[in-house]
Amino acid sequence: MVSSQRLVLLGCALCLFTACARQDDGGSGASTGSSAAGGRAPAEQTESSLAIKRGTVTQPASGRLVMQLCGSDDELPLEDLSGGPLAELMQSGDLGEALYIEAYGERETAGAAGAVFVLEQLLYAGHPGEISGCQRPPPDYIVMARGNEPFWALTVEDAQMRWHQPEPPEELVFASYQSQPAEGSVQYLAEADGHALELLVSEQACRDSMSGEFFAFTARAVLEGRDFTGCARVGQ
Repeated sequence: MVSSQRLVLLGCALCLFTACARQDDGGSGASTGSSAAGGRAPAEQTESSLAIKRGTVTQPASGRLVMQLCGSDDELPLEDLSGGPLAELMQSGDLGEALYIEAYGERETAGAAGAVFVLEQLLYAGHPGEISGCQRPPPDYIVMARGNEPFWALTVEDAQMRWHQPEPPEELVFASYQSQPAEGSVQYLAEADGHALELLVSEQACRDSMSGEFFAFTARAVLEGRDFTGCARVGQ
């Protein structure tokens, strides 16, 4: 059975995928990415559990995981309610002794013990040195998807979708798109200059086949009838 908290978190992710802050088509469930939304505040400036938090997780000698939010010097004991992926990544050591993560969660006060960070859903994890981690500003895309062999990348932004690959057509920009949520997934459709693109993002854990990065979502793209598979990452 899926908890009510879990449904709220998934609903938040789907809202981000479909740019719920933008004007929709009048209630059909589909939205159109044709106008830019207002500016987004960095995730670190809000304490809402429905905003994506960014930070670095380490495990000191005490054995308890510690979270340092981007832009903060505080090291907060981490209470993991995510169901295991973070603990498994830390125990395996595949991505090193420290992890840069993006997650749903919030800082809470735990009485005399002080503040803790409650992790509710892990969205992304990678080695902080290899991906710059907190040194980079919060992402401004809605969804970023990518895959290897063949290499491809796709970003869904407020007003457009961008496709990249090493072979022609190396870059395609779709000035508008439609998005449609389904159970546990979101579909994007776009056409431009005779090119048709479809992206399906599903709530299923994914690991990058080369870097080992963890993603909470898988991605499947179809460009002109050719299938591409990979992982997806939620932006702000």
